[in-house]
Amino acid sequence: TSPPMPPAPPPPQVPSGPPFSLPAEAAAQAPRAADSAAAARWRALLAQEDPLARRAAAHLVAFMPARDLAGLEPGVVADILGLALSARREFAWAADVPEALFLNDVAPYAVLDEDREPVRSWMLERLRPVVAAAKDRRAALLAVNRALPGIAKVVYSTKRRAPTQCSNDSLRQGVASCTGLSILLVDAFRAVGIPARIAGCATWVTVQGNHNWVEVWDNGWHLTEYNLDAKGLGHAWFRDRAAI
Repeated sequence: TSPPMPPAPPPPQVPSGPPFSLPAEAAAQAPRAADSAAAARWRALLAQEDPLARRAAAHLVAFMPARDLAGLEPGVVADILGLALSARREFAWAADVPEALFLNDVAPYAVLDEDREPVRSWMLERLRPVVAAAKDRRAALLAVNRALPGIAKVVYSTKRRAPTQCSNDSLRQGVASCTGLSILLVDAFRAVGIPARIAGCATWVTVQGNHNWVEVWDNGWHLTEYNLDAKGLGHAWFRDRAAI
């Protein structure tokens, strides 16, 4: 049977805006969060006792899109950050992720400019048994990559509601673009403490079209997709079109 889908949210209160995307080196600039004009809304999040939680909160607030600073509920970010920190304590492969990668590629509450609907708890509940027998990060990420399509029951389709839609939206519809599928996979990896991000090509040079895919970190970045290539990480149908 299909897993229960998260309920549809009320109409979004946050207007559309630019994508959320940062280089890992941005972690060094996080202290500027304390000087943000919007810091008052986020005071409780920024004042956490745990040092890593405090640094992560500062990082997220420092580089948060203006629309989220103004309209996103701090509790949403706090809950997702709490789950990220919990996964870092729970899973051995998450504990040794460098802090800069944790801040930029595990802790964030969003991937691109998708609707800000939390999905991490839903993902973690279903993926915890998937990685239970994993001995290391590579085994865990491969287990997640292989299991997710069967858990999510989302397939590629041009009939999806939007090209860039959040994971909950894709789960409700059962269809997504390559971007939506990539957001699902990034959310899944992050739920179990594995750094992940989206990469892509706006337009191919040799043929018409474009594509987005996922990079997952295991002592280096490796390309993969929602449907793992039969040859494993680092392989994909588009390798001859992209300089990767």
